[in-house]
Amino acid sequence: MKLCWPWPQKMAVHPAGKQNAEYFSAFDPNRAIGDYEFVVFDTELTGLSPRRDEIVSIGAVRIKELQIIVNDYFYSHSQTIKTTYTAGTFIHRITPDEARKAPTLDVVIPAFVEFCGAAALVGHFVNIDIPFLEKACRKIIGGIMKNPCLDSIRLAKVYDKGLRKKSPDKYKVIDSHNLRVLAEAYNLPLFQQHNALADALQTAYLFIFLVKSLGQEGLETFGDFYRAGRYRRWLV
Repeated sequence: MKLCWPWPQKMAVHPAGKQNAEYFSAFDPNRAIGDYEFVVFDTELTGLSPRRDEIVSIGAVRIKELQIIVNDYFYSHSQTIKTTYTAGTFIHRITPDEARKAPTLDVVIPAFVEFCGAAALVGHFVNIDIPFLEKACRKIIGGIMKNPCLDSIRLAKVYDKGLRKKSPDKYKVIDSHNLRVLAEAYNLPLFQQHNALADALQTAYLFIFLVKSLGQEGLETFGDFYRAGRYRRWLV
């Protein structure tokens, strides 16, 4: 029998993907949260559909011992197939010309995976970012990143719920869990919005605040925080 199309071959796993899998082959979630290294990340996109839209930039900062490592960061634009302005352009302000001159995702994704190393990931409302990263990683490195991922928006909701229950008369209701709104509500430093690196830094400050605040309410280990603020599934 003659096939009318080539049988798809299984993609070889990129070295960055192999190393990533090795890092998390025996991840222990039972140590104190401060013992872990985190990479806090954000993406800027041409739109919100992983099927139609693209990553236009990735920014990330590193946290060790619950402190931001100021000079250890990742930031890159990425080349897009689309060469016209989109609704997203007016938000992230990265022009099609800038995107055309940027490195391709084939370069950006392995570099980002290597930057993350053995760190756990943190993002704000990562249900948007992760599907784009997973799509790119499957195509480029032969599989998704195995780093466990915490979502600061989920941690914020847990913290707010605890405050409402603990002091309903004193608690000031936060009507949004937008990153900027939360930063202002908790008196955190404010950074430029809709820039992947600046938003990653904003999220890092929020994450540290929430970890320390929830720590006072009994959350201690990575597993505790994962159950409270996990992305939709365990990524290991």
